Amino acid sequence: MSAPVVHHVFFRGAGLTVGREADAALLQPWPAAPRLARTRAPSALLFGDDRGLLIAAAILWLALTLWKAALAASIGVVWEEAHFVVAGLHPALAYPDIPAGWPLFARACIALFGWSPLAIRLPGLAVAQALPFAIYFLALPMTGRRNAIWAATLSMLVPPLAASGAIFYSEATMQLLLALMLGAMVRVLRGGRRAWWILVGAAAGLGLFVHYRLAVAGIGVLGFALATRGGRRLWREPGFWLAGAMAAAGLAPSVAYSLTTHAPALSYHLVGQQSWRFSLLGPVIFFAIQAAACTPVFFIGMAAGGIAAWRAGRAGDSASALLLWVGAVLFGVYALLTPFDQKVAPQWPIEAYVPLIVFLPQTLIRYADAGTGRRRWLRAGLIASGPIVAICAFVAATLWTEVGWAHPDRVPLAVRAQITSDYEPFAQFEPAIARAQAAARARFGAEPLLATSGHVEAVKLEFPGRPGRAVFALGDPRETIAHFDVFRAAIGLDRASLLARHAGAPVVILLPEPTYLYDDPDDTAFRATLCHSFSDIAPVETVEAPPGRLVMRTFIARVGGGRAGAPAPCPFLPALYIAWPKRTAILARAHALTVSGLTASTAGAASVDILLDGRIVGPARLGEGAADTTPAALAYDPDFPKLRFAFDMPAAAMTPGPHRLAIRLTTRDGAVVDGQSRLVYGAR
Repeated sequence: MSAPVVHHVFFRGAGLTVGREADAALLQPWPAAPRLARTRAPSALLFGDDRGLLIAAAILWLALTLWKAALAASIGVVWEEAHFVVAGLHPALAYPDIPAGWPLFARACIALFGWSPLAIRLPGLAVAQALPFAIYFLALPMTGRRNAIWAATLSMLVPPLAASGAIFYSEATMQLLLALMLGAMVRVLRGGRRAWWILVGAAAGLGLFVHYRLAVAGIGVLGFALATRGGRRLWREPGFWLAGAMAAAGLAPSVAYSLTTHAPALSYHLVGQQSWRFSLLGPVIFFAIQAAACTPVFFIGMAAGGIAAWRAGRAGDSASALLLWVGAVLFGVYALLTPFDQKVAPQWPIEAYVPLIVFLPQTLIRYADAGTGRRRWLRAGLIASGPIVAICAFVAATLWTEVGWAHPDRVPLAVRAQITSDYEPFAQFEPAIARAQAAARARFGAEPLLATSGHVEAVKLEFPGRPGRAVFALGDPRETIAHFDVFRAAIGLDRASLLARHAGAPVVILLPEPTYLYDDPDDTAFRATLCHSFSDIAPVETVEAPPGRLVMRTFIARVGGGRAGAPAPCPFLPALYIAWPKRTAILARAHALTVSGLTASTAGAASVDILLDGRIVGPARLGEGAADTTPAALAYDPDFPKLRFAFDMPAAAMTPGPHRLAIRLTTRDGAVVDGQSRLVYGAR
């Protein structure tokens, strides 16, 4: 069956060229660039011949590289980056949440370039910036040189493909390896040398050694090999089996690790991090996020390109069918999950855009070619909105990271409310740790160990903290979701190892203050366990990190010998607790504001006063709230379980701007205790 004849418009810097070409031209293994005539078209204002387009692409690539390098030098280390480095320092077949490839790459970077964030980020940036070259490699046998250059250029403008590199994530590596794998397969399908199968297998194996998600692309390849005529011929290819064996070799270490550790990664990815509940809103949100992330023009263009690839595949173009199968499966698997799994991450389907972007230049060309005169200019303007939106997104991301994170006081309250603690560097807690270590040495006469709540906090203290620092993770209840407790136990830096091997040793403990400590039974139980695990516990100080959401407390103690028996006061279980409003909450004056929480004391509470900016606003009502939610660990208070309080804040008191909210407990024996203040905001 012959392919339908359609219009093609080829971008030649001096202009758009209109020509009639058969879709069958796509079936040629190495299509030659057509001779193009000049026209008075919108692109006449842009580039000249291929050399002009290459110069424009090079300028864009350089600008993007410099932009990412600047961000890499300024953004605080996120915990995943620290996790990769720390995991790489303890080589294993795999880890509870990921294969071994990316942590071992982090280890190599640190070994070569030193103990610093840029030591991992710059090599990661180099990988990310190789993606346009891999896209060109993939597109060249599919579309010819001109459109391959355009595909590479567009890959630097489609935000999901262009954004990677500033932070040491594995996303760009998977995209790069997928492009190389598919580029090699396309060459085999187009009659190239069978030696390309080696690259197919190497890219697939390395990709599976980096992250399990590349297996979804493998499902797409198998679907192509089973469902299409051209694909079924691959089963008779020795190279196909060789590539499959090399891919399996990349996955083998993770399989061996899973067989010996009860498959923590499998349970984490399929159960632990998922939220299996049905919602028809899930697909709507998923498609809206993907369209916004790609920009609507590019998203629709890649979808239309997929339709063109389907038609070409039906006409006998196996290479187009392959790319469509891989792209559709990579996107479709997560789209099909969205009605049921409400935690499908926006970055999971990004790899789908690698094969689909190959068809984007031709799709945009055909769309522009369909118009004449003024309509062509309008269509060209619509196409240009994609890069414009992408550039605006990059600028917004820069402002968000450079201003929003570093100077949250300079951004509007509504924006400030979205700032989380993910990027807050733990280096700011080093002076507090040093003071706590000095206090421990003075009290216990020995150099203290260092411990914190869980793996996430531990790795942020280990990297880029002092090289060689060992931090014990005490078993935060969230550890079990990603099975980080398995990893900390394997390297001997968990609570059990601390108690078994270092009984009686002094220790400095750095604990984050949860937002809803006494309203989360798991958090309360964790703190109670710590009270049983340590003795001679003494609080040192409380440190609040800008913009006020992250609060850390330092303690000194001895390992083991914790209290047992009846409940008693314990420094890990604060006696004064505000449940609402949470830290950095934005409080509207038009709505009633109830300050709530609880207090505990061996003498019992005579009164609880609410302080705003250091001044008493009024007394709280005692014995409020559900008594059955009061933690049993506070049963030492004579008023237990009626320990909760409530206070209706006057609307006039919450003026626009920042405020410090605190509570003051007066006990029945006359003692006065002030709680730690928290930052809240009155809405304007």
